[in-house]
Amino acid sequence: MTAAPATSGLVRRTLLLASCAALAVLWNLHPFILFFDIQLMLGTSLGVFALLVWGWPGLAVGIAALLVTFQQWGHPFGLINGTIGLIWLGLFLHRCNGGWQQRDNGRIVMASIAYWVLIGSWAEWIWFRWGMGISSTMASGLALKEVVNGVTCAALGLALFILLRLWQARTGQVVVSIRGLCFALVLVAVLTPALVLQHNHSTRYRLMALEQQLHMMQTLGDLAAGSDGQARARLLERYPNAAIEIGSGASAYRSDPALFNLLDTSFAPETGSRRPIPGLALLMRQDQWPILQNTLGGFWSTTLEGPPAVRIVAPARELVEDLDAKQPFRSFLHLAGLLLLGALISDWIAGGLERQFRQIVHRNSAAGPLIDDSDNLAMAGSPLREVDSLVRAIQERDTQLRRSQTKLLQVLENLPIAVACVQLISTKDQGLQEELIFVNQQLQSTLGYQFQDLSSGKQWMEQAFPVASYRDEVNQRWKVALERARGERGRVESLDLVVRARSGSTHDVRVSVVVNESLLILSLLDLTERRRAERQLAGVMQREKQQEQRQRQDLERRLRSSLSAAAVVHEIKQPLSTILLNCQLAVQTLDQLEQHGGSPADDARLGHTLRQLTINANRVVDTMERMRMLLRNVETNHQPVDLAATVDSSLLFLKTELRQQGTLLRVEGLDNPSWVRGDASQLQMAINNLIRNALEAMQSQGRSQAVDQLAVTLRQQGDQAVLTIADSGPGFPPGASELPLTSTKLEGSGLGLFVVRTTLEHHNGQLKIGRSRELGGAEVQLLLPMGR
Repeated sequence: MTAAPATSGLVRRTLLLASCAALAVLWNLHPFILFFDIQLMLGTSLGVFALLVWGWPGLAVGIAALLVTFQQWGHPFGLINGTIGLIWLGLFLHRCNGGWQQRDNGRIVMASIAYWVLIGSWAEWIWFRWGMGISSTMASGLALKEVVNGVTCAALGLALFILLRLWQARTGQVVVSIRGLCFALVLVAVLTPALVLQHNHSTRYRLMALEQQLHMMQTLGDLAAGSDGQARARLLERYPNAAIEIGSGASAYRSDPALFNLLDTSFAPETGSRRPIPGLALLMRQDQWPILQNTLGGFWSTTLEGPPAVRIVAPARELVEDLDAKQPFRSFLHLAGLLLLGALISDWIAGGLERQFRQIVHRNSAAGPLIDDSDNLAMAGSPLREVDSLVRAIQERDTQLRRSQTKLLQVLENLPIAVACVQLISTKDQGLQEELIFVNQQLQSTLGYQFQDLSSGKQWMEQAFPVASYRDEVNQRWKVALERARGERGRVESLDLVVRARSGSTHDVRVSVVVNESLLILSLLDLTERRRAERQLAGVMQREKQQEQRQRQDLERRLRSSLSAAAVVHEIKQPLSTILLNCQLAVQTLDQLEQHGGSPADDARLGHTLRQLTINANRVVDTMERMRMLLRNVETNHQPVDLAATVDSSLLFLKTELRQQGTLLRVEGLDNPSWVRGDASQLQMAINNLIRNALEAMQSQGRSQAVDQLAVTLRQQGDQAVLTIADSGPGFPPGASELPLTSTKLEGSGLGLFVVRTTLEHHNGQLKIGRSRELGGAEVQLLLPMGR
C-alpha cells in the first residue's frame, strides 16, 4: 500500500529533474552574448534552482548544464569549476544557513559571491593564463566574466525558487520568506537593467568595431583593384597583415597564394551565434573545436563584387583581443562591482525588513509584547506564518484597546476642562474631513451647544463665528496650524479665539489640540474673566503711565527754568570777572591822574581799559542772549560756519589760561576750512566748555606728569567733521559711555556739560567719549554734519 505512492513520488521527482536538466542544457546552448566571443551561460541558474528545490539531487541539473561548456569551449575546466561552486552552495545550504528550512532567505547569493571572489575567479584566471596561454588582460576579463556569470545564476535561481514558493503559497500550505522575497526583488531590480545596459553597450561597441574593420578592408580592396602591380606591392607594405585576391581562376592575382590555398582547403565561415555583420565573414578551421584559440587564429574575409571580384582577408586576432579582452575587462569589472553592491544593498534592506518585522512582533509596550515567546515564533527565516500569529495577537490587542478606550472616555467626561475628540477622515472627493466623535459635559455647559449642534461643523461655525470675515480668518488659521501639527505629529499651537455661545454671549477661549495620527483631542480654556481683568489692569496701568509722564514733563520744565538762570550765570561769570578787573584798573588810573597829573601814556592806558570794558560788557549781553535762545531750544542764525576758525578762536580766547597753567598744546587740522551749518557762538561756547573742562581736569590731578598736554585735532570722516579734544588728565571713570549729567568737580554745577549737550542737539551732532591712547587721559569727539 505504501510502496506504490513512494515509487510514484520517485518517478515524478526524476521526471522533474530530467525536465529541468533539459531546460538548463537548452538555455546554455543559447547563451547570452556580450561583445564578440563572451558568453553568459545562464542555464546554470536552473542548477541553483534545482539545488534549492530538491537538495543534493538537484546537483545533477547543474552538472548537465555545465556539460555544455565542455562542448562549447573544448575543455573541461568550466565544468569542474562550476561543479565545485554548486557543491559549495549545497554545503552552505545544509550546514551554514541555519537549516534546510531557511534556504529561501537569500543568503545563497552571498555564498556564491564568497566562492567566486575567494576561489572561482583565481582558478579561472590561472587556467586561462597558464593553461591556455591567453594574455593576462584577457584572462582577467574572462575570470571576471565567470564571476558575473556565477553570481547572476545564483540570483536568478533564487528568484525562480521564490516564484515557485509564491505559486505554491496559493494552497496555504507553503510560506515564503519575507527576507528572501525582499532580497530577490531588490537584487533582480538591480541586476536586470545592469545586464540589459551591458548587452546594449557590448552590441553597439561590437558593431562599431566590425564596421570599422569592414570599412578598412573594403577601402584596401578598392585601392588594390585600381592599381598596378607595383602600386599593389606598396599598398600591401602599408598593410602587412592583409592579403588580397583579385579575379578568379588561374589568372587571379593573389598577394599570398599559400594563405589563400590554406583558407580554401581548411577554413570555412563561422555560422554560429558569433556571426559578424553582413559583408564580413569570420573564417575558422574546420577540423578543430570552435574554442577561443580557433577564434584568435581565424581570419576576417570580405568580397567586393567586380569586375574584377576582389577578396580581402585579415587576421582576426587583433580585433578579437580588443573585443574579448580590453573592453570586457573594464565592463565586467564595473558589472561585478555593481552586482556586489546590489547584493550588499539587497542583504541590508532584507535584513532591515527582518529586524523591523521582529520588532513589531516582539515589541514591548505598557501591555507587554504583542506575541509571547511561548508562541514559538522564530524569526530566523522570517517566514510569513508569523503574520497569522500576528493577526490573532492584534485581535486580542484590539479588544484590550476597546476597553481602554471606554476607560479613557470616562476620564475625559469627568475632566474639569472642556474636551472634544475629532476623527480625521480622508476622502477622494472632498479631501480631509473632520468628524466629531466625543464632547464632554464641561464643553457643553461652557458654550451651551449640545453634541448634535457641534457635529454639524459648518452650521456650528456660522453660529459660533457670525462675522464672515472673522470666520474665514479662523478657518485659515486652523488649517495652517493643523497642517503643521500633522506634519510634525505633535501639538497644534494654541489659538486664541472669540466664540459666541448659544446664549449669544461671547467668550474668549484658548484652543489647544493634540494630534495623534488621525485623531484630534481638543481642549478649550475659557479666558473671558481673565481677559476682562487684563483689560482693566491695562487701563489702570495706562492711566498711571500717563500721570507719571505728565509729572515728569512738569519736572523737566521746572528744571529747565531753574537751569536757565544758572546757565546764564555760569557763562557770564568769566566776562563779568574781566569787567570787574578792568574797572579796578580804571579806578587806579584815575587816582593816579588826580594825584600826579596825567600823561599821554596814562590817557592811553585809561582809554584801552575803557574799550576792554565795552567789549566785555557787549560780550555779556551777547552771551545772555545766546544762552536764552539756547535754553529755549531755538535754532537761530544757522549759517555756514568754518569749524576750524571757530576752534582757533576758542583757543585764542583761552590762550591766557593755557599759558598760566603751563599746558603744552598740540593742534592739527586747523589749516584748512571745515564747513558746517550752525551757530558759531553756540559752537564756540560748547568748545570752550570742553577745553576748559580738560584744563581743570589736568589741574585737579596735581603734577603727576612733568607737563600737562592738550591735543586738539580736526579731521573729516565721510560727510562729518570730527573734532577730537584729548588731554593727559585722569580720564573718565571706567565704563563711562557718555558725558555725565552732573559735574565731577567739588564746586562744579555741571552746567557747562549741559550747554555742550544742548548745543549738539541743536546742530544734529553726536558726542563720543573714551580714553586717549596717546596722552592717556580723556578723549571727547564732536561729530557734526558738514555743509555750507
